[in-house]
Amino acid sequence: MSSQLLQTELLNLIQESKRKNSDLRHAAEASLNELKALPSTSESQIAADLVRKPKFVDPFILACHTRHAKLAGIGVVCLQRLVASRALPSERLKDVLGGLKETTSLSLDIQLKILQSLPSLLQHYSNDLGGELLVTTLEICATLQASKTLALSSTAAATLQQLIVSTFERVLIEDSQFS
Repeated sequence: MSSQLLQTELLNLIQESKRKNSDLRHAAEASLNELKALPSTSESQIAADLVRKPKFVDPFILACHTRHAKLAGIGVVCLQRLVASRALPSERLKDVLGGLKETTSLSLDIQLKILQSLPSLLQHYSNDLGGELLVTTLEICATLQASKTLALSSTAAATLQQLIVSTFERVLIEDSQFS
């Protein structure tokens, strides 16, 4: 995840939301300013800096809640990249999952991006994804599995299986540590 890529996507959100959604535009402008204020260093340092900025993800979450395909698509892709680079503040996981859940009925490409995000989310944030958050993660996947589109349904089924196996492996590891 590069700073330049995030800047481009934030500029796209600002441009797309100019007249339609002023809250989203203001959040995207604030996040863009935060990103520009970061020292230009390595991608891992940028991710470490962004983890300490919980408000940075606001425009991407808001974009998902607009239910506008173009805005939500940008939001989901950026959330996926933040998850993959471990740049997502764990205290925002509930909001992120809420945004992803909101987009499950949108276009196929958005639905597939959601499915790509979930295994990384569980892998990188396994210590934070428990209880209600884990249920929401599995629920998102199960919702997509119920799709009438065969490709989406089968991909969601495989992803759900992967998530459940990972969860049980994590439980086994935790149980062995307590024994």
